[in-house]
Amino acid sequence: MLLLLLNLLHLLQQGRLSRFVVVAAALLFIAGVWLVVYFYRRYQRIEKEAGDEWDAQRSLFVNTPPTQKQDSDKAPVAVEPAPEVASPQSGGTRELTS
Repeated sequence: MLLLLLNLLHLLQQGRLSRFVVVAAALLFIAGVWLVVYFYRRYQRIEKEAGDEWDAQRSLFVNTPPTQKQDSDKAPVAVEPAPEVASPQSGGTRELTS
């Protein structure tokens, strides 16, 4: 890309190109470099976040003692047993008449 810019400057000296073309090519070159740097930094940030998530997930597989939170503000909740559901009659199938 740099060789292309040097070639454009050489053609400018010979009078074959206008200054507008050379300035536009230089701006495009600068914009291209800026975009490469921008997306590279963005890629690094995304990879870092994925690595942080992996560390959080990996800690689930490590043998660490479970931590229990002490909540003295909460009162114990009374649990009522669920009502029993009547079981369906076992036997044959019913015939429907029309």
